[in-house]
Amino acid sequence: MRITCRELLYTDYQRVSAELYGMYTLAIQEGDMKRARMLAEKQSDIARCFDMGKYYEASSRLDIAAVEKDRDTVAEIAAEMLSNIEKIDSFKNAPLYEHLEFKEPEKEFTAVMKENLLNCFRNDETYGFMKDDGRWRELIGKE
Repeated sequence: MRITCRELLYTDYQRVSAELYGMYTLAIQEGDMKRARMLAEKQSDIARCFDMGKYYEASSRLDIAAVEKDRDTVAEIAAEMLSNIEKIDSFKNAPLYEHLEFKEPEKEFTAVMKENLLNCFRNDETYGFMKDDGRWRELIGKE
């Protein structure tokens, strides 16, 4: 029974997170930034409540900051995501999921994920407004 409840809890996080993502993406498309920020904050709160780790807590706020072209927040969130990418699977050690068994990621998983994230940050369409920011160039390796 314990394992089933924990499996459901883990699955519920993924479902709720995806639903909130869809909702705040729609709010952005509709131009309702107040609602989008509220939903993104809820997604961050859910990540915290479900012990998913700092990466997931931070990542939900990135889209909003990028759409709003908030340089300070984008740089802060990107730095937080990059610094926590090696702990992206820290939820495996959370007491909520202590009886669940998770596959160990391939050794190069975090390196590949970090490079993919950096490539995403180098996308001028989304983050072009950051290209003149020294913090950003240093963060993404374009000094």
